[in-house]
Amino acid sequence: MAVGPEPLGFAGELNEMDVNSLAEEQVATYGGGFSMLVLRDGHVERRILAGEARPGVPMNPDAILLWLSSGKPVTAAAIALLYERGEIALEQAVTDFIPAFAANGKHSITIRHLLTHTAGLHRVIPSVWESSDWDFTIARICEAALPPGFVPGSDAAYDPSAAWFMLAEIISRVAGESFESFVRREIFNPAGMHHAAFSFTDEQANQLSEQLASYYTNRAGTLHELHWNSPPLTRTPRPGASLRATIDEMARFYQALLEGRILSPDTLALFASSARGMKFDKTFGAQMDWGLGFMVKGDPRLAYSFAPSASEKCFGHGGQQTSIAWADPQAHQVVAAAFTTLPGERQHNQRMAALLASLENT
Repeated sequence: MAVGPEPLGFAGELNEMDVNSLAEEQVATYGGGFSMLVLRDGHVERRILAGEARPGVPMNPDAILLWLSSGKPVTAAAIALLYERGEIALEQAVTDFIPAFAANGKHSITIRHLLTHTAGLHRVIPSVWESSDWDFTIARICEAALPPGFVPGSDAAYDPSAAWFMLAEIISRVAGESFESFVRREIFNPAGMHHAAFSFTDEQANQLSEQLASYYTNRAGTLHELHWNSPPLTRTPRPGASLRATIDEMARFYQALLEGRILSPDTLALFASSARGMKFDKTFGAQMDWGLGFMVKGDPRLAYSFAPSASEKCFGHGGQQTSIAWADPQAHQVVAAAFTTLPGERQHNQRMAALLASLENT
């Protein structure tokens, strides 16, 4: 999600419409495409496709979407696996695994702080997508200082990137393999996410070029294509932002969580429920709760919220101006939805809030 000069604030409203009509209208207004999948008890309850996956190609279930921050729960689930196996503790200091992280007074920051956006690393990595070398990025985060006056664990600010690099580096060092290989074996394979990846080799990107969805910005009615499907960006993993997967694969991830195929029910309940408590989030500019790497049910008027009727047990995540995905254990429901045009924070939050409200009324 974006980190800009203005708080993300509240979602606002659009006139209520049929969900299919609203999806078509939003694609006609902003360009690009839209895909949504709703599962109930593991079965397809509704699928909505609108617009184009790429120029001249209708949106389709095989389109590989860039989930941005909606992919953060995959990294959180990988950390949860290590916790479940007794290989890490939530209260352990990051420096137990990455000693260099102690620079500039960061020795007290724990894994829990990273997961709950209370570590104070939100200004370390720019929100724009960079193609920096992994080791360079880790060193840059380790050398960084916290914002003046920020108290880890007490203060809160949504961190789009830096904390997630630290979590992935911990996974790599504990598992003795790359973050991506661990996630593929332990999460993607059990969930049936065969195309999912945080990065592609140039050869893989070329092979999948006809499936990679195109992304755009739309400002004042002018559409600009983003070059997110070109090297070096396709080969640069960002554990909090670069997950690519089809709409079905994202839904399968949450269904696998609900069915206990990735984590035990107790571990999932711990990570996917309130862990931070209500704190003023300096990024969102609002009082928000948070789970351990997952967004949890909060004020439905807030940006990147779940559907208003979602139960208190709902957990998931949203992605910058594009997407949202969640599971609702009480309703036995999984929802994944993604646009491919970034129209601005306010415009996106309005369209997604209206679409989710319309979904409930159909």
